[in-house]
Amino acid sequence: MKKEPITLPVLSDTMETGHLARWLKAVGDPVKKGDVLAEVESDKAMMEVEAFEDGYLAGPLAQAGTDIPVRAVIGYIVDSPPDSAATEPPPAHPEPVAEPAPAPEAAPRPADAPEPSAPASPAPRPSGHRAAPAHRDSRAGVSPYARGLANELDVDLANVKPGPDGVIRAAQVIAAAMQGPSPDLDAGPAWHYKLLTPMHRAVAENMIATLSTPTFRVSSQLSIDTLHQAAKEARQSLSLLLARALALSVHEHPRFNEVYTPAALVVRERVDVGIAVDVP
Repeated sequence: MKKEPITLPVLSDTMETGHLARWLKAVGDPVKKGDVLAEVESDKAMMEVEAFEDGYLAGPLAQAGTDIPVRAVIGYIVDSPPDSAATEPPPAHPEPVAEPAPAPEAAPRPADAPEPSAPASPAPRPSGHRAAPAHRDSRAGVSPYARGLANELDVDLANVKPGPDGVIRAAQVIAAAMQGPSPDLDAGPAWHYKLLTPMHRAVAENMIATLSTPTFRVSSQLSIDTLHQAAKEARQSLSLLLARALALSVHEHPRFNEVYTPAALVVRERVDVGIAVDVP
């Protein structure tokens, strides 16, 4: 049976993971080239994963609702209906594995062999203050998203119990964070956590970055009637024509294309104009 892997696509050079939002096809469904198989969300947009050839969708499929490294295998397309073996539950982590599998932990010491001079520390008691984040043993598996989430929520990974597969994921980090909420949250009305989507996270980070970026404003009024008419005649988006006008302006005034760094001013050799978009 011919078996071709489906990999998580790459949207940009900076993209390291993508959020597999949902599958639009199930294992065993016939697919045609160009059919949309799944939806993947990055920090910039929602994209569709299309079938690259005719066939049948086969498993194991990566689990929807998880963050997956780019170019990781999320499923397969085969040339004949998959058998029952292909409908096994999806793996806990898509291949290739982004991090090495956790090494087996050492066997616990016998109960009758404790150090007499070093009594065991009492188990930490829950409190309103969250512990400062710490690094868990590098041999233990921690998903990249869970590690970043732990830093944001001030969760000590050393005190987080791994999941059934031995890997700490976002669910375990959130559960640990909810055991020790901030006193400010406890003082107010009832609350609950709501996970950020990659896009919302990127928007928040960019908005925070703008607070430390020097800005200035120059305002002027002009008529765009001619431009609007040209857009209609050419059947082009007005936004695209405005982006073109901005690109030509920056090309004519290259100082707008410079970036400050502590070492020197960086002069970009190409004009790139981005248009901010969002999805419902």
